[in-house]
Amino acid sequence: MRRGGARTLVAWTVVLVWVGVMAWNARRELFRPEAARLALGAATLPPGVAYYFINRDRQPAGWARIEIDTLQGRAGFLIREQYDVRLPGLGASGQVETRGDTWLNSRVELDSLSRTIVRGSDTVRIRATVLGDSLEWWTSTDAGGVRLSAVAPQTFASWPLRFAAAGGAPEGETRRITLFDPIAGTLREVDLRSRGESVRVFADSADTDPDSGEWIVAGRDTVSAWWVESGADAAGETWVDEDGRILEADLPGALRLRRTAFELAFFRDGSTNR
Repeated sequence: MRRGGARTLVAWTVVLVWVGVMAWNARRELFRPEAARLALGAATLPPGVAYYFINRDRQPAGWARIEIDTLQGRAGFLIREQYDVRLPGLGASGQVETRGDTWLNSRVELDSLSRTIVRGSDTVRIRATVLGDSLEWWTSTDAGGVRLSAVAPQTFASWPLRFAAAGGAPEGETRRITLFDPIAGTLREVDLRSRGESVRVFADSADTDPDSGEWIVAGRDTVSAWWVESGADAAGETWVDEDGRILEADLPGALRLRRTAFELAFFRDGSTNR
């Protein structure tokens, strides 16, 4: 009986140790600190280029290009943005070209950025960088700084990347971000409300029509994306795929950004995808 009792005690000890190890591993995998989850998620985000056409009231208004690249040693990301807006009827003031680079650290937080904005004959250059607990910005005619809160600042193109790195958000969840507007040099708090995930389709290749010679859709890609509402009364809407790329988004001035193939964005007005 004693030998049987000892064997039973050893068996239960082994079982309890095994259960404890499994629970520890599960806790480590399922309840990682946010920084660790972000680092792991960011490491899986691939570099790449996406092209967009821009509409206003369902009418062609320009095109855009957003490139995301990883920095050496996975030290962060570089986002290159290019927007070319043409609004008929507004003359030179309706022609706006924006070029910019944004550097993010490994936690997908804003480190620094530069912008060049050309509106008609006017050119504005903007630089901004995070220094400790403040964000400093400069233009050719002005300079300023704003105090940062505990939430690191994001930009229009960087918050989707961080959103994807964090694993997105289930339907109904709200996350608050601090959005930096480089043109105004201001920070504002924005609530992102997830409306869940859905399958989205976009044109990823194009060819010329043999009869008309016009660019037409040659192939489409299907991806899973989060539908995110933002701003007061959910006024803004953005679709973000699992790689942190924008599929569709609202822009200031009642403009709408929609991903498509390069040829359809650059050489055409995007009417084949409306």
